[in-house]
Amino acid sequence: MTEEQLLAAADDELMLGHRDSEWTGLAPHVEADVALSSLAQDEMAHAAALYTLLSPADPDALACGREPTAYRHAPLLEVGGRDFAFSVTRQYLYDIFEEQRIRQFLGSGWPELRAIAERMSREEKYHRMHDRALMAALGDRLQPALNRAWPLALGLFEGTGLAEAEWRAVVVPELTAWGLIVPEAEPVLGRTQHGPDFEELWNDLTGLFRSDPSRHW
Repeated sequence: MTEEQLLAAADDELMLGHRDSEWTGLAPHVEADVALSSLAQDEMAHAAALYTLLSPADPDALACGREPTAYRHAPLLEVGGRDFAFSVTRQYLYDIFEEQRIRQFLGSGWPELRAIAERMSREEKYHRMHDRALMAALGDRLQPALNRAWPLALGLFEGTGLAEAEWRAVVVPELTAWGLIVPEAEPVLGRTQHGPDFEELWNDLTGLFRSDPSRHW
């Protein structure tokens, strides 16, 4: 486990947490509103723990004080917009990927990272339960969202050392059981370069910190 991989994990959590938080008060029904707010809180807390591990003296500066080109999240997690089906599909595909990443953390020789992973594992179990219930309920209505999210989801594995085949072995049978067709697509890579949605996201995430980096927000 390298520091670059750990930074990518923290950035993934931060970006997804922020995107989930954007549904607060705007989700199509109350249950989804509450659930996404809870998911966002968990993802942000995971990001904070990882940033603190990497930069104990000033985790906020690591999280919010970098230039856009220094972030290492996957392209899937920066996509914005009011597409609830895409958000549901993204959350599911990411959370199955994250299950592998947590196992990777649990195998680390870094005791503090293993402790964070143990907490993440307990919380992510409920994320996956929620994801699967929603995916099953929406079924083939998610096909356009899956078509859009799938190539981006394949980019999650870039630089992580994790096995895409292991992830596929879980998600493909489940997607098929829900009436979805898994697209044929090439992965969209880009942990070191970001698309147009990230500029607005970066400004939202870091604007307050950058207004006065000397303060403890």
